[in-house]
Amino acid sequence: MSKVFSLEGWKNYDDALAAAKEALASGKLVIYPTDTLYGLGANALDEKAVEKVVAAKGRDDSKPISIIVSELEMMSKYAELSDEVSLSLQQLLPGPFTAILKAKKGLPKPIAPDGKVGVRIPHHIFITTVIRQLQFPITATSANLSGAKAPLRLEDVSAKLRNSAAAVIDGGPTRWGQGSTVIDFTLKKPAILRRGANCELAEEIIGSQ
Repeated sequence: MSKVFSLEGWKNYDDALAAAKEALASGKLVIYPTDTLYGLGANALDEKAVEKVVAAKGRDDSKPISIIVSELEMMSKYAELSDEVSLSLQQLLPGPFTAILKAKKGLPKPIAPDGKVGVRIPHHIFITTVIRQLQFPITATSANLSGAKAPLRLEDVSAKLRNSAAAVIDGGPTRWGQGSTVIDFTLKKPAILRRGANCELAEEIIGSQ
């Protein structure tokens, strides 16, 4: 069984941080909390690690997998950001949003199969700290078997998926209790592809453009 690390208390936090970083740096999987859902994480630049995510979820490998970065500077390494899009994202992130952007070269096929990439900066200090310290993005797919209910707390994650991870992080119930709002910024006028958490703010921001 995978070891579960709780984020309650500073000592536990440090142990969780170290375990998550060690697992991700060695090409293994981590189950982690965000502000929206629990995610199944792997090094998003390591194609073999990303394939482990696809296999663990029993997912159709033609579906793109989003990534999490720690800040807009890191985002700009993997996606094209115009000044206008950057301004919008500064008003939305960190937060419960996934931005669809034109991908830069070098991302594994499951991440950007059609030249686009979904990118998140969740409002969750633990996972963004992990990524900032590792200096690479991780996968942002939800920690559920393909077609199963999206996990809002660790108890919602199946035992099978937990056992596929080298480290499991328990951060309690997620803040928003639903998936992210997905916004496509590759269109001439940005559009919401999926209504999710705090969709009203996304509508306000992109509606002002």
